[in-house]
Amino acid sequence: MHLWAAPRRNRPRTRGRGPPTVGEGGAPRARTRIPGIAWVSSRFGGLRLLLSTPVRVDVRCFDGARRDAGMRRVEAVSVSAPADLPHDVLRLHAPTACLVVWDASTATPAEVSQVAAWVIATGPSLVCAWGPDCGRVHDMVDEELVGDGSNTNSLHVLTTWHRTETLHEALLFAATTERPGRDTSLVQETLLVVCLGSERWSDQVFRCVADQELLPAIAVFWDWFNENEAELFQFIAGDEASLDGVAAALSPVHEDVSFEIGAVNDGRRDFVLSASGIREAFPAVQLLADAAPAYDRWSILAFRPPRSLDGMVLKLRDWEIEAADVRFRLDLALEPKLTLFFPDYRDEDDDFFGQAAYLLVDCALGEYAAVTLVGRVGRAVPPPDWQSLGSLPELPARLACLDK
Repeated sequence: MHLWAAPRRNRPRTRGRGPPTVGEGGAPRARTRIPGIAWVSSRFGGLRLLLSTPVRVDVRCFDGARRDAGMRRVEAVSVSAPADLPHDVLRLHAPTACLVVWDASTATPAEVSQVAAWVIATGPSLVCAWGPDCGRVHDMVDEELVGDGSNTNSLHVLTTWHRTETLHEALLFAATTERPGRDTSLVQETLLVVCLGSERWSDQVFRCVADQELLPAIAVFWDWFNENEAELFQFIAGDEASLDGVAAALSPVHEDVSFEIGAVNDGRRDFVLSASGIREAFPAVQLLADAAPAYDRWSILAFRPPRSLDGMVLKLRDWEIEAADVRFRLDLALEPKLTLFFPDYRDEDDDFFGQAAYLLVDCALGEYAAVTLVGRVGRAVPPPDWQSLGSLPELPARLACLDK
């Protein structure tokens, strides 16, 4: 059994505006955060569906090994606007909890009311709201629930909003918090996550649900980072031993996840999360970055960013390779798509040139593009027409043209 606690332990636990609403018989409608959430790790699979509506709607269902403690089945719906919310989704398992992921800051009162009414129509007994101005969504849900006071079922609905938390935290809260009057185990219940107007947030939700077994270790890592970020910010080159704690804190998330710390620039440093060029570690890096808190002096980056190759000299073992001397041939229809031509290439040193090719392409394109768009890189001696080939610093512009 794993125990997850919110990384920022000093924040108030209470959500909601003012005191809890008092229902019939003086029973309060609870609006407070429980101090800890427990669950059993399990890997979820994904199913992508298209509903039979005239508007394209993404629905994904994630139903793991039916955890025997603390985790709802999760269904996620993504639409571009409130008017696109489908009635078809009600044909899925009736949700007992609903999380609305939406930037409601520019929404009209009519749109907020439409979303609130749609959510209530699904029949949940827990409704959570996340995103800018999520308090408006929460308040409108309350108003729609209470109405003229005749709806006694509204007394059994827990409503919360999560303005100061990450999407990662709000999702865990909605998936694991027990509802009022609960008479079934959480694994028999369903959480419906409704994402409106943001593909980026939808992707975060789908990633979180698809790789839930990583979430406890991720929460622990950011807890550790919060406690040590002041010391890490003082890191100077040559004192790499002081970074051993970072590697130890990251290793439970994924053995191939690594990191880089950038130089201080205008009072800020980059903390780069890397998959070490290994595609299987990409989900862990993306989830780590999604769950990162906001910092005043740190920029948290997923994957190594591209760097300029102008004037770059790669020093590897006893070799020095000038990036401008390396030529390339790029054809996305071939395999390998990219071949680098080194002036001193020899077959017996192919392992060395393979490592050099990986480092140079990673620098030129950034880690994500190097792996997802290019993949394996060929190595060879320059052909007779080598002068007609592109010089390696030209690779990013060439790839951008071909990828359009």
